[in-house]
Amino acid sequence: MRVLLVDNQVMFREGLKILLDSETDIEVVGEAGTTRDAVDLARTLEPDLVLMDVNLPDAPGFNAVKTLQMQQPEINIVILTNKDQDDLLLEAILLGAKGFILKNLSIAKLVASIRGLERGEMALSRLLISRVLKKLVCSYVGSEPTVQGLDQLSKREREVLAILVKGDSNREIASQLFISENTVKKHVRSILEKLNQKNRNQVVLLARQTNFSAPEERPPSDD
Repeated sequence: MRVLLVDNQVMFREGLKILLDSETDIEVVGEAGTTRDAVDLARTLEPDLVLMDVNLPDAPGFNAVKTLQMQQPEINIVILTNKDQDDLLLEAILLGAKGFILKNLSIAKLVASIRGLERGEMALSRLLISRVLKKLVCSYVGSEPTVQGLDQLSKREREVLAILVKGDSNREIASQLFISENTVKKHVRSILEKLNQKNRNQVVLLARQTNFSAPEERPPSDD
């Protein structure tokens, strides 16, 4: 997995790079210390994962999360921070981050969390999940207009959503449906718009909360 590290503490960043590069399946392809550099490097390097702090000198790290979600939604974003705050965790997930990891975590657990992303898992400890899940679901999922929006999805969009719920990437969805990644991105954008959701995480929560199911038959060609 190709990783972009974003942290304004150079010593921490360089030390983490050495530890991650020692793993055979992880490569740190770039480093950034500001929000602007993070966005620019992500566009240039196209990493699989952006591992970033939210406390950056030029702008809040969440600004980068928002920008990357709009420009490169296929990139996994995981927040790595020393701030153990529920509001930060909630905001990160709602903005589309795939995880929230505290800096006191062991390197072994961090590496395990990174590898879990490739299996469609979120990089969240059980403790963090238990602290915010109820609040997250109650606040953002299940309103009647949004649930009705599921009926507006086309058959292909429902197929895409069904695979999205499993945590698959755009590339994996494209492979299973025999369509291009660009077509997948187009369908995902349409799903977000129809369901009035900001990112994939919110859509997945909605689908799971409403027991969403895919159409039984799948057409062989692209829409």
